Amino acid sequence: MPQPKVLILINPVAGPTRPKAEGWEWLEAMFADAGFQTEIRLTQAPGEARRLAAEAVAAGVERILVVGGDGTLNEVVQAIAHTRTVLGIIPAGTVNVLANEFGIPTDYQAAARIAVGGDCVSIDLGRANGRYFTMMLGIGYDAMVTYAMWPMLKKIAGQLAYVASGVQNFFTHRASRLRLRIDGGRRLRRLGYLLVVSNTRLYGGPGRTVNELADTRDGLLDLTLFRSRRWYHVIFGLTRVFFGRGKRFARIEAMQVRSVDITSSRRLPYQLDGDYVGHTPVTISVHPRALRLMVPTGAME
Repeated sequence: MPQPKVLILINPVAGPTRPKAEGWEWLEAMFADAGFQTEIRLTQAPGEARRLAAEAVAAGVERILVVGGDGTLNEVVQAIAHTRTVLGIIPAGTVNVLANEFGIPTDYQAAARIAVGGDCVSIDLGRANGRYFTMMLGIGYDAMVTYAMWPMLKKIAGQLAYVASGVQNFFTHRASRLRLRIDGGRRLRRLGYLLVVSNTRLYGGPGRTVNELADTRDGLLDLTLFRSRRWYHVIFGLTRVFFGRGKRFARIEAMQVRSVDITSSRRLPYQLDGDYVGHTPVTISVHPRALRLMVPTGAME
């Protein structure tokens, strides 16, 4: 019987820690001991992780292990969604929201043991204008933060780059008029400062949630709209989001959707999984159980 294959994709410039290509023999040995045939590839440019993952799927590779951040994971997901290929994670990025959501540790060897012998579960994905997301889509303030961020500062300062961009955009961003069509039927008009469509509970680092009830396996997305234009409401609401209590703020409106079409009075940037992708309008839908993922044993029970 042929050995199962695993492709190990390493982003050598992910996060401020910048993991290098050297010293991964232990990782190859760990998979070899579990009966896998391994191949290690380094990504050299944006979009290469997606291309390498697509080639691996076409070649029948059973598992892809990503050593990188949420952006690299998002690229790989574009290629392996709705396939039998399983995703493993060694978090090496700036924030690592997806790894935090499922309790995958930042210790490389501990995360690798989960990628080798943890539980394989199927989770939902969102899709926006043809691109999948594992965690969230954001329109408004958070998207402006990612849109305006200086990439080099993110490499140097890590999460502090988000803080710097957040402060800068707080004084320039304004609420916009949004038009929403929910599940192909109900139509809403709202004035929104921030809109997030979540697949996961976590929004940023550990404990930061916009919607604590979001579930990656319920076949639904959780839409959260921050309805305010006054600066003191914004400060109060964002503070509660930062401490994981956003849903308890009266000016936050939440609902569950299977799809939503969003247009705006002016073109607004939107982010997927923490990276700027495009501008409104945007059509979003849920794809139930579209991604196979390695998680800690018992994490989904």
